[in-house]
Amino acid sequence: MANGDFNPSKCLITKAKVTSFNTGKTENIIALIGKWSISQSIDSASYSIVLSCADTLGWLEGDTPFGEVRGEEEIELSFHCMDLDTKVNIKGVIYKIDAEQATANHGGLVYDLHVMSKTTFDAASKRITEAFKEKTASEVARTIFNKYFTKIGGTNNMGAEQLPLNAMRGGIDLNGDAPRAVYIEPSADTLSLKTIIPNLPSQSAMKFLAQRGYSEKSKSSSYRFFETLNGYYWVTDEWLIDFGKNNPHRRKELVYNPVTSLDPADAELQIKTIENMINSQKVNDADDITSGGYKNRCFQIDLLRGKVTDTLYEYDTGEFTDMGQGSILDDIHTPEWIKQYTNKNNAKRFITFVDYKEKNVGVNRPKQFYPEIISQRLKHEHHIQYTSAMLQIKGRLDIEPGMIIDVKAKKFNSTKKEAKDNKRYSGNYLVKSTKHSMEDDVLTTTLHIVKYASAKV
Repeated sequence: MANGDFNPSKCLITKAKVTSFNTGKTENIIALIGKWSISQSIDSASYSIVLSCADTLGWLEGDTPFGEVRGEEEIELSFHCMDLDTKVNIKGVIYKIDAEQATANHGGLVYDLHVMSKTTFDAASKRITEAFKEKTASEVARTIFNKYFTKIGGTNNMGAEQLPLNAMRGGIDLNGDAPRAVYIEPSADTLSLKTIIPNLPSQSAMKFLAQRGYSEKSKSSSYRFFETLNGYYWVTDEWLIDFGKNNPHRRKELVYNPVTSLDPADAELQIKTIENMINSQKVNDADDITSGGYKNRCFQIDLLRGKVTDTLYEYDTGEFTDMGQGSILDDIHTPEWIKQYTNKNNAKRFITFVDYKEKNVGVNRPKQFYPEIISQRLKHEHHIQYTSAMLQIKGRLDIEPGMIIDVKAKKFNSTKKEAKDNKRYSGNYLVKSTKHSMEDDVLTTTLHIVKYASAKV
């Protein structure tokens, strides 16, 4: 990009083509959109776009040849971000219209159009009641996606990515306009002899399977199903971390320094600078004791044998994938504190049921790994989110949930240009959520990032 075109806070909508569901009429509504936002998260099965419109043409109420807007319309959006010349194309559906009110002079309307991807909208309209026999959770997830979301093709044009743990990547080609991908990490479990999806919407079915997924290689078994602008993921957090370490385009570097240069000629620094960094929680002893992150306890009730097994699970740093800054050797608490204040009596408790006999004795139903899945997720969720931060940076549409952010942080309270490194908050983070917001012609990006609390300071 030419230097004169560089603007790290500028992002243009180059297309906003709306198509009527029943008539096929089209309208370009770029001129109506005053501000917009795009939200994505590894905890959400779909991304969300909000277009805030100021309408003095009567388009919403049918005063134009387009006809009345009913929330049934398809929309094609294209964004061009001036930071790294990032371009994004979206095929979506307007599924909700709200916040409608008259303008100050009553000469028009302001309202919000809510948009999700067309693939997700079509899938959400379908409910699944279907049985699957002797399949792993990942195999069933792939079948459901291929049948209820969209056909999974061969590899698309997203480049020669290195996929960890023999994951599957399939292409989703939406008429050649917006190529995307779906990633599915294999699970090692075998579901019960006959697993029934109990009349769930397609997205809920994928999340239901994610809760059942077990992996020996990704110890957390933290399978998630989520959607970003670039595709769909049915994977664990460890898979995302390894995916980021193996593929340079999945890793981004950001810098936080209380005293930083504002020279616009330094383009690289401008797009890497963290303008605000907030740690919402440094330490919470009550949560550490009661969350199950250090110790949790399972009561397994065997219905066929009539017995109860009481098992204590303890946190072991070696069970999880490190995030690339060295081995996970240390914790935010000292070993002495952990030994004294986390124990069997105050451990978080949960109950599971065994309704099958062991292999080759009676009903040969595979082990379901419920205690291991629940215990590992409790520990993983607690420790990967303990060191977290909210970042605000200039607009970066190239950053999405599931990526790895390498933060170079200086001491928060420094007033010197050459501040000391902040060892706890520097390092690699997993991006949990992003929100890109355009208002007053300025694009900002807010990131929620998390990592294991393992750095000794």
